[in-house]
Amino acid sequence: MRSASPLRRGLLAAVSLPTILAALAVAQPSSTGPLAPPPNGPRRADPTWVALVNATVTTRPGETLHNAAVVFRDGGITAVLPAEPGPDGKPGTEDDVAPRLPMGPRIVDCNDLYIYPTFIDPYVEVSAPSPAADAPGRHWNDYVTPQRTALDGAGVDARTAESLRRLGFAAAVISPNPGIFRGSSAVVSLAKPVSEESAAKPPVYGTHAYQSVAFDTSGRGYPGSLMGAIALIRQTLSDAQWQAENRASGAITGPFDAIDFLAPATKSGDSGPARATMLLMDTRDELDTLRALKIADEFNRPTMILGSGYEFRRIAAIAQRKDVIHILPLAFPKTPDVSSPGKIESTELRELMTWEQAPTNPRRMAQAGITFALTTAKLRDRNEFRKNLLSAIKHGLTEDQALAALTTTPADIAGVAGTL
Repeated sequence: MRSASPLRRGLLAAVSLPTILAALAVAQPSSTGPLAPPPNGPRRADPTWVALVNATVTTRPGETLHNAAVVFRDGGITAVLPAEPGPDGKPGTEDDVAPRLPMGPRIVDCNDLYIYPTFIDPYVEVSAPSPAADAPGRHWNDYVTPQRTALDGAGVDARTAESLRRLGFAAAVISPNPGIFRGSSAVVSLAKPVSEESAAKPPVYGTHAYQSVAFDTSGRGYPGSLMGAIALIRQTLSDAQWQAENRASGAITGPFDAIDFLAPATKSGDSGPARATMLLMDTRDELDTLRALKIADEFNRPTMILGSGYEFRRIAAIAQRKDVIHILPLAFPKTPDVSSPGKIESTELRELMTWEQAPTNPRRMAQAGITFALTTAKLRDRNEFRKNLLSAIKHGLTEDQALAALTTTPADIAGVAGTL
């Protein structure tokens, strides 16, 4: 029986490096100066200094090292040591990497195990409080709250974080909801908080990755339609551009308000409050994607698209903007119910075609040259993610493309490619 490929094994039994890191007790060794006397007693070991040896290590999509070692300390990787080729030029064994290991780390034998970069979810919605009704600088429309951030609320709840960790995710970009201009995102760790009050909390890796924008008409009052939402987005971006120009010229002074958080980046450097200049447009279908791209072109704003999974229905038009990064959900439609003649008659051809073609959407996006990341957002049940990912691979998405969409691309989106 042919064994499963490394990525499939990793997806079926996800064990990531941060999972191992989370299991270690964090202890900071006391430092001493060069003139201090030697300690009287046994040498204190550093439990955070560990070397995983004899593993098959995928360092990035398309690059795999055999019999390699990963050395980490204080929660960060300090070295990835490949086995040196033997005298005959063949790949080295575990004996060829041992002499290059530093003295001191605890050795963990990972023979027959695979180590992958952990996954990063580029879009996880979290609740965040809206500014108070009497807050200074508040926009007149309750849907426009660009000044808030995802860190204003409690962040990722424990249940969501646990479900993401089980899927192999160790970090996420959290985005506030609801609204139209929803606020700035943040890049956070999904590590389980420790019970000790004095211990460090899970880290925040970055802030202001993007400003989340949606065609949201779910609330009360204006806008109550898609046309109204588009009009409000265009007017607000126009106001932000006008206000930024007048602040730069000195025509407008005084404290910042909500509109200043949507100011575009300037050539001489950003001015105004700390903010995200990248827009992430949340779309419900492929036509929303085209609408979002038109808005981005009109105001010359850097934009990413949170997709719908239906991009394949307008792939040629969407592919005209290959410079725009997409975040794709793997939310495939349910199998249509055709269990009786009456239900067969009531099932439209478009519904059947969408059900059949939806798993091919990632592959079609890749073939069109569009850069994308994958997210667990918009799934009915987040636990369906692994099954749907394997279905996308079955329908033509390569394993390296899938790994890139879960690691390197979301790291670029989050602005943490040099850290995670």
